[in-house]
Amino acid sequence: MNNNNNNNNNNKRKKEERWPEITLGLVRRKAEHHTDTLDTLEELSLHQLQIERINRVLGNNCKRLRILYLQNNLIPRIENVHKLKSLEYLNLALNNVRRIEGLGGCERLSKLDLTINFVDAATLRESLEHLAELPAIAELYMTGNPCTEWAGYRLFVIAMVPQLRRIDGQDITKTERILAKQSFARLSAELQRLAEQQRAKNRQEEQEQVEEEEEEEEEVKEKPKERSSIKYTPEARVKMYRDLEDEDEARRAREEEESKTTGRMSEYEAAKDPIAAARERMSAKVVPSSDGKLPPQRNTGRYPFQVREDKWGDVIVDIGVPKYLDTSEMDVDVHPHWFQVLCKGTNFLMHTPVEVTPDASKVQRLMHNGHLLLTLKRTHKDEANAVRLNKPTTASAKSNSGGGDSVKKSNSGFRNIVKRDDDFNAPPQMHEVEAIRSAALLAKRHEKQQEPEDEEEEDWEDDDDVPPLD
Repeated sequence: MNNNNNNNNNNKRKKEERWPEITLGLVRRKAEHHTDTLDTLEELSLHQLQIERINRVLGNNCKRLRILYLQNNLIPRIENVHKLKSLEYLNLALNNVRRIEGLGGCERLSKLDLTINFVDAATLRESLEHLAELPAIAELYMTGNPCTEWAGYRLFVIAMVPQLRRIDGQDITKTERILAKQSFARLSAELQRLAEQQRAKNRQEEQEQVEEEEEEEEEVKEKPKERSSIKYTPEARVKMYRDLEDEDEARRAREEEESKTTGRMSEYEAAKDPIAAARERMSAKVVPSSDGKLPPQRNTGRYPFQVREDKWGDVIVDIGVPKYLDTSEMDVDVHPHWFQVLCKGTNFLMHTPVEVTPDASKVQRLMHNGHLLLTLKRTHKDEANAVRLNKPTTASAKSNSGGGDSVKKSNSGFRNIVKRDDDFNAPPQMHEVEAIRSAALLAKRHEKQQEPEDEEEEDWEDDDDVPPLD
């Protein structure tokens, strides 16, 4: 019996862990195109994630949010959004919200979407009293809530929140405002009676639900219920989502098992976008091959970069990652002939022009521009014929037409150095020849300046026909 209870508790814990919370990691993933800090983020979409609670992450880290999409989740109440002073549009459609609350600090909120939620007659008055405190509110969407079944719903909302200009997508007319003021007393009394009836109904449904749960725990084999007999409540909606996910996971496991045995591609693998799948493969971490073959170079994030050698022969790589990207989102993996930088779902992989020592290499983050600076220690520094990379190679540099380092444009959108260690005995390039020639001319000129001045040779001829000057 204890084992069964433990298994049930573990299953419940696993189910609870499956539902994502609003975390910094989730916000960063959903704001992948925002390269600045999160406190400057203005729009965020967290829809269809089965989120069950709005925690403090958004209010503490995204205070400049103007538009927030949270539709099609399992959120039961509006909370922890009072710090979003710049919020103008909040979408909570298809959730489990029972009343409007927690919006006191949203001074600029002008549009609230609560389509298909659970605001009923019992909570309508207090919801509208809270909404009336928002000075900028202009649009309200409540279609699909139980309170909209009341015939006096629209006029009562107009009377309670006079600053509204549109309800459920329809503009409020002057005639409706006059009618709302005239019938407010009658509508208030009618709503009070409906609210008492709704509260009694809610208490009865809660009691029935508790009894049904107790009966289900006592039964050894639970009889499946038809979907038509299930009441549409917040609790039933949560259970429906969890049952659907269990069925989806079971079907996926079956198809994956069949694909392993039959070699046929499963439905989920076949449905993947081939371009997105290829991009995902190119952005994944590369594992070194057993035969020592170099992996293909790539720059899926299209980051600008520079490659050069310092005076000790070490390879210096400067990668222009976003300035405000958190360092915890980066992972650097160095190998003797190549390295890779995993950065927020992208992969920057490049071959090194010389053999390097991974353990002696160093990675730094520049403070002024946020770039990633890699110092790859050269393994063999006593190579007499090693060619220095005195000229930095950038993504916008033009390729040389002469010999030496061959630079070519890759399919991933950046230039690759394809010269290997065995090419370092190649003839020097033209810019190196010009540098040697210039140095030789400067040395010769310097030697000439250091030589003592000789007596000037007389540039004349002895002509007997010309008398002497004495």
